Amino acid sequence: MPCAIRLRALADPERPVLDDDTACAVAELALRVEALEGKPQSLTWVRTPGGALRLLLTRPMILANLLPHDALDEAELPPPLAAGGVTASPGIACGPVHVVRTWDDARNFPVGGVLVAARDLYQWIALLDRAAAVITEEGILSGRLGSLAREFGKPAVFGLPGATRKLAAQDKVTVYGDGGLIFSGCVDSLLAVARPPRDFMPGSPVYRTLQHAGEHILPLTLDPDSADFKAANCRTYHDIARYCHEKAVGSMFTFGSHQKHAPEHVKQLRDGVLKQFWVVNLDDGFDGPVKGPVVDVSRIASLPMRYVWQGMNAYPWQGPPPVDGKGFLSVLFEATANPHLDPAAQTAYFSEKNYFLVARDYCSLHSRFGFHFVSVESRLGERTSENYVVFQLRGGAANIERRILRVRFVADILWECGFAPVVRNDAVAARVEGMDMRDGAHFLEVAGYMTIHTRQLDMIMADPAQVEAHRAAMLEHCRTLITTPPPPVEVGAPSFPVVGSAATDPTSGVS
Repeated sequence: MPCAIRLRALADPERPVLDDDTACAVAELALRVEALEGKPQSLTWVRTPGGALRLLLTRPMILANLLPHDALDEAELPPPLAAGGVTASPGIACGPVHVVRTWDDARNFPVGGVLVAARDLYQWIALLDRAAAVITEEGILSGRLGSLAREFGKPAVFGLPGATRKLAAQDKVTVYGDGGLIFSGCVDSLLAVARPPRDFMPGSPVYRTLQHAGEHILPLTLDPDSADFKAANCRTYHDIARYCHEKAVGSMFTFGSHQKHAPEHVKQLRDGVLKQFWVVNLDDGFDGPVKGPVVDVSRIASLPMRYVWQGMNAYPWQGPPPVDGKGFLSVLFEATANPHLDPAAQTAYFSEKNYFLVARDYCSLHSRFGFHFVSVESRLGERTSENYVVFQLRGGAANIERRILRVRFVADILWECGFAPVVRNDAVAARVEGMDMRDGAHFLEVAGYMTIHTRQLDMIMADPAQVEAHRAAMLEHCRTLITTPPPPVEVGAPSFPVVGSAATDPTSGVS
């Protein structure tokens, strides 16, 4: 279930989000602000280390009925499909029902659809520009989805148990946000008095300004593996950021290899046997000075790296999947057409090492497995608000169609595990943030697992049977990682068990 981990704190009475004293203090603050402003307010606040509350932002909660009292006779309305919901945003709208549970559902959300979801997750915010209205089974008025629905004037009704099941069979529904009611089909008497939603974008000066600026900011035109990857060829701010990132990482590794202190900070990883990974200790990533060119995983003090490594070794990699004839020909064609995929050329695909950059609460993994590039970056510590995990995958050996199918396949699994993925062409970037250390450990295990088990899947994407078999197996593995408490990390203790033989373990020293 998407984002189940992040919601656990809300559902588990043993892990309350706020203690009683803080909850009472926040309630008192909200009542004082409401009395001063004369209407219900949505507050943004912080609590200092000393326990004092500080108000950062307040804005009115738009909850009043926007319709004149004499504009509508509710007694003349047909029986509702669902009633008793809470008005998160007033207004009236009609549209086709689209129940959203997975990333694929979100990707295919239609313009003008009525978004129906189990919870008011922040991921659905990206759909508000297309949605006519929002319905959720659970939600809070002060959440981001409710706040932005009010900002955009989109009707929203929260707190309708069973809505995803009851409304799934409906073609179209009318959402009466003011009354918390849902009706079958389009109710003309309601729509006749509906006010048009606010349109902040198409045709507005703000939209035109953002569109013009976006042309110079958003596009990525540089390919790091191309001979044209030069500063002079940067055409957008995204190009500049990508160029600086790639060059900074490369320069760091080159710098380390030519400095006399490099052996103190750059070590080859050993977990029983030598691995094809090198660890760059940025600060306090080791438990102390490590002699020699090798560091045992038990000496790694970086919690994010230890959990990523555990996920990488949680299940044995079964080796390359059986490739159909077209998939094999696709790889041959790509290798012929693209000199970067020619093993004989000894390009960066084969000469680059796999690196972990580590500190005690930080890890950045850069790895190439075959023809694709994977990176995992994370911060995991006691300050929950600063914790995050980012997983990225791009490239591959098959043609572009299969690579695109693979990143969508990967994005769907990451979505099911609670990540928020973004797909662009044959690249996927997925992020999750604001989790505690226990939940962060689970996310890092999933990221490590996906680092290993996405190998060469692009070559089977045209075979539906293989795709479904791999999807089922990988989802089962990831769900097990999410639901099983991670073993405690003890620096200096024996490493996590490594499963898989050298022949099927891509982290080993066997190529």
